[in-house]
Amino acid sequence: MIRIAILGAGPVAERHLGALQAHPGECRVTTIYDEQPVTANAFAAGHGLMPCSELEPIWDDVEAVVVCDLGARRARVVGTALGRGIDVLIEPPLAMSEQELQRMLGGIVKAPRRPVAMIGHDELYHPALGAVRELLAGETIVALELERHDPKGPAALPEDFDIVREMLLPQIEMVGALIDQPVVATQAAGARSKPSEPFDHARALLVLDDNTLVTLSAARCGGARVRTLRAVTTGAVVECDLDTGVVEATRLADDGVVAGAHSVRRRIDVPHRDPWEAQAAAWLQAIEARAKPRLSIGAIVTAEETADAIRGRMDLVDRRTPSRRTGKLRAA
Repeated sequence: MIRIAILGAGPVAERHLGALQAHPGECRVTTIYDEQPVTANAFAAGHGLMPCSELEPIWDDVEAVVVCDLGARRARVVGTALGRGIDVLIEPPLAMSEQELQRMLGGIVKAPRRPVAMIGHDELYHPALGAVRELLAGETIVALELERHDPKGPAALPEDFDIVREMLLPQIEMVGALIDQPVVATQAAGARSKPSEPFDHARALLVLDDNTLVTLSAARCGGARVRTLRAVTTGAVVECDLDTGVVEATRLADDGVVAGAHSVRRRIDVPHRDPWEAQAAAWLQAIEARAKPRLSIGAIVTAEETADAIRGRMDLVDRRTPSRRTGKLRAA
């Protein structure tokens, strides 16, 4: 039985607690920490946990922690936990400096046993995406296309809105979870619906080391929400709508009834499962097996490097100068 503490008593702590409590035979959440004693006490009273406003007593009482919102102290807290050999599930975004990341990785090296450090990403555990992963097993993937659109609403986008971090980065992480291949080339462009606002739509093309082409599309300028994935393999096309949970596969077939090869389209029945519960199960399984999680700190660092390259390409296109002859913007 794995004893777990949740660090940070914000709203997301409720989701993690419910997900972990769905696995009573494998773990038990014992403690809730928050630096504000009133907040810790209120959360604990509502869920039958032990409240704590000091971290030091926790380290000797649990084997694993879920790190939620701890503000600027998060990197230091994660590094301390890892250095003591405590397994960690970190609520995204990681959003840490290079120095903070090195501190965390140093904690893993110093630990008495190698801890499991997993970054949360509930979309990776959507049952529809699990069905896609099963369909793609053993297939040669030629191309991936991911779309992520959010409605904008009537208010202007905040000045610090970053479409790469908030919308493209989760897609990059999803690609890494589906195809374990490094990115060798990037191209990208972004645009603004209003010149005075940040980029609100962007598109990126990634080339992976095995020559898979990946297209990422993100927008926050329309009125619809979209979460789709399309995978093209040498033998099939698999399409997935992560909002509706619908998965469809189209394959070439020769069943002897229709002359020659023809396309067969099949809709996959995906049973419902809460992604947060599935994420908790994956973390607990990684702890039990002492295995590398699907989304590790190293994978996040790699994904953020790709995001930085995309942002650099977008900025390059954004800085292009008008032609002296026509007055129009030059190609980047």
